[in-house]
Amino acid sequence: MKDLKISSILLLGLMIFSVFGCEKEEIIKENELPSSIKSYLDTHFTSCNTTKIIKDEESNELSYDITLDCGVNIEFNGNNQVIDIDGTSQLPNSVIPSNILDYTSTNYSNDFIIGWELEGNNQRVEMNTNVVLEFDSNGDFLRIVD
Repeated sequence: MKDLKISSILLLGLMIFSVFGCEKEEIIKENELPSSIKSYLDTHFTSCNTTKIIKDEESNELSYDITLDCGVNIEFNGNNQVIDIDGTSQLPNSVIPSNILDYTSTNYSNDFIIGWELEGNNQRVEMNTNVVLEFDSNGDFLRIVD
């Protein structure tokens, strides 16, 4: 019975290590970012500086979470593609796909976009009024998200 308890404890410890031990998160400097990410930041956020960059490797999936001093947080996946942008004020139009920008300009002319996210094959934008809109991969409107 004592051996069973010891085996159970060891197995539990191994399971916890395998779940939590696969995550590696580190703060890196801007010069350690892939050049395509640096180029994206230089193109779309010219007046912003990075305040924190976290390189995250979880279950063999790489991502970069970048905080800018202008109130924007951007996440890139392991392919260096933007998957999430959250801001406290209006995001630059250049980071919003044109179909989505056209739709929101027409249907929400008094509002502006403060967040954009790629979720599966769909895209979501958050307006400054907290309305969240969902679009397909082509930028065609699907629905208002509750």
